[in-house]
Formats: sequence, structure tokens, C-alpha cells
Amino acid sequence: MNVPQLPQDAESEIALIGCLLINPDCLDDVVIDIKPFDFHGLRNRWIWEAVADLRRVHAAVDLLTVTTELERSGHLEAIGGVAYLTELITSVPTSTHAETYARSVLEAADRRRLITLATNLAKDAYNPLAD
Repeated sequence: MNVPQLPQDAESEIALIGCLLINPDCLDDVVIDIKPFDFHGLRNRWIWEAVADLRRVHAAVDLLTVTTELERSGHLEAIGGVAYLTELITSVPTSTHAETYARSVLEAADRRRLITLATNLAKDAYNPLAD
């Protein structure tokens, strides 16, 4: 039986982070809406956590500071190092569409949450002892 994959938009995740590394000012448009757990890809989630941590302490967000934060958290090597961060930067030509990418990331995350909720409800419905 072929099990369908959970909804995700890996391209938008990559593009959104690339936008932020190109132009951190676009964070003001999207940082309120996007949380680390909205990213399906674990390494993108860790990068977003690093960005959110930097923003929380009002630090600059750029390739150097994100690299340092990922190194501090022990995730730099796991995400693919500076090479992956550089790849994210070169994957988008402009930061103009950050909000569009953020919306796509959120839509996929919302669909994953709905599927999880529906799955849990279905499991509970089969359990005669469940409330």
C-alpha cells in the first residue's frame, strides 16, 4: 500500500529562508506568522529557530550570525554547514516574494496539522474506551 506523504512545500521553505538571508528586513513581514514547527524539513526548521532566536535578542540576521547561532546550537553540521546556507541564498534571485513563500509554508503546515488531527480523531473513534 502506498502511503501518501504529508503536505510540504520544500521549495517555498528554501526560498523563504533564502529571502531572509538576502534581505533580513523582509522578516518583518513574515516572522510573526511563521514558527519553526511550520517547516517540514528539519534542517530548515533549525535554521528558522536560529533566525527567530537572533530576532528575539534584536541581533542582526545574516549569513555570519545565522552560521554562528547554528554552530552554538549544535546544528550547523547537521544542516549541511555554510554550504547549505549559501545554497539557500543562491536559490532565490530576490527577496521580493518572501510573503508568498511564507504563505505557502503556512498552508502546507496547516494541512499537516489538519491531517494529524483527523487521524487522531479517527483513531479515537475506533477506540471504545476513548472519550
